[in-house]
Amino acid sequence: MGDPEEDGAADTSAFFVGLQWDEFGAGTLGAALGTTGHIADGAIDYYMYEAFYSYPINDGMTITPLVYLKEAPAGTDADETGFMVKTSFSF
Repeated sequence: MGDPEEDGAADTSAFFVGLQWDEFGAGTLGAALGTTGHIADGAIDYYMYEAFYSYPINDGMTITPLVYLKEAPAGTDADETGFMVKTSFSF
């Protein structure tokens, strides 16, 4: 958060919120939304979005594919979209 007591510093805010459903079919479904960073009061907010589904392959391995989108400010680079896959092993 910004500190309005500092000379020339603007108030800023940021947030991130996520939801997860542990028993969605055979795995876990989740989604999240947040700002791309600290946003000064009165500035345009840009957001990031994420969705994932984690499911067990067997007793010792879980796979989690996810997709995300990060909005870019107007007049700059295009929005960023990505896909990832995380594999977790436990012994």
